[in-house]
Amino acid sequence: MSSLPIEIKAAVIDCLSGNGGSLSAIALVWPEVLFRIREHRFKSFELRSAKRVAGLLDILESNPAISPLIHSVWINKPRIYAEPKLPRLFELLTNVSIARCDMIHYSSGTQAILRAFSGPYNSVKDASLHFRRRSGMTRLSLDIDGLLVFLRMIPNVERLQLGFNPDLRSGVSTGGRPQVLELASLQILHLPPEVLAAPVFLDQFLEFVALPNISSLYIEELFDTVSLNKVLRLWGNTLKELHFLSLYDDGPATDGSTLTLYLPGGIEVVEFGIVIGHCAEQDAYTDMWTRALEDHCARFQNPALRSISLEILILGIQREPLQMALIHRLDTVIASPELAITHLDWDVGEDYGLYNSKSQRVYEALFPRIYDRFISPMGRLKYGTTCNVE
Repeated sequence: MSSLPIEIKAAVIDCLSGNGGSLSAIALVWPEVLFRIREHRFKSFELRSAKRVAGLLDILESNPAISPLIHSVWINKPRIYAEPKLPRLFELLTNVSIARCDMIHYSSGTQAILRAFSGPYNSVKDASLHFRRRSGMTRLSLDIDGLLVFLRMIPNVERLQLGFNPDLRSGVSTGGRPQVLELASLQILHLPPEVLAAPVFLDQFLEFVALPNISSLYIEELFDTVSLNKVLRLWGNTLKELHFLSLYDDGPATDGSTLTLYLPGGIEVVEFGIVIGHCAEQDAYTDMWTRALEDHCARFQNPALRSISLEILILGIQREPLQMALIHRLDTVIASPELAITHLDWDVGEDYGLYNSKSQRVYEALFPRIYDRFISPMGRLKYGTTCNVE
């Protein structure tokens, strides 16, 4: 074994590192691959205690060569941000590309936590910033000024996941209008659904945060289609993917108006989920997506849309003519040659046993065209359909 080429030994280390076991014993017999063992040992750090912060700082100050090996940092306890050694540690982490900061107890007008961050962190490409309300705070988490403070620390971020409650009060700070921040590298954004439910804050976000190259938008839940459509129109020239990550069950407030969704012409991938049941709001949401896809076909002769990821939960079917007509419209537009999608990620489940979603019956009754085009053996072979039924 000792005579193996160093490339083979390094590959063995790569395989073993995924099992979570210690590689110390291997370092004793293969000292020539100590560099690879160090790469795996220091690649990712969870700063979960003051002792761990101090220990990592001691390592980096005594051996600066370790710093470039650390690519990922995760903080998930609010007390860590108060550690006096944290700012110095951040200064030494010069090659971190993935930063996950959870449980940030920051409130607009509360500056203490900012001492933990020295910034800017030019190496960070993938960032997750989750702000949480602290007991006793009278204000919600962030106004636009507070958000900009943190975004300016990661000027080269390419993927950004945000979680916070926006300050619902109008206006910017008394210090004047903030300078527009352009995140030219940002391509993927996870936008909190609460932002879409706060139109004043959303307007400020769109005014003061420029995202000229955004291509993918992820939203956990849909609270407000009017705000969402504003976002989609503004970013429509570059947006390629639109993802709704939660299965739709409870409808946004519509005040009796019709839900409308605008799909930009350059959209190539959409992901959403619907519920087929007894609720009018659920049917309204299904109708919204059906009309959005139909309108997309009507507006563009050769739609850019190529892939749909669709999750369907069947809670119950009343077989009312209007409900069945709606389901068949969705079936028709997704399978239509005019829409011409080339991949379907299909996930169907049901709760009450009214339909066995694994059976042919569900397709014959509800989605015959989708079955013929994508789910049938020939369809799967032709389009590579990803299919999951429960």
